[in-house]
Amino acid sequence: MNRTIKCSVCDSNSNFIEEKNNTYVYCCENCGTFDVVEK
Repeated sequence: MNRTIKCSVCDSNSNFIEEKNNTYVYCCENCGTFDVVEK
């Protein structure tokens, strides 16, 4: 299942991937959205 939610702040100029529990969180380069991809 893929969900997209707004990202209010991004501290990096490039994409990053953070794994929390069973969820990968991608922050877009434009810092506009989080793409949440559940395993």
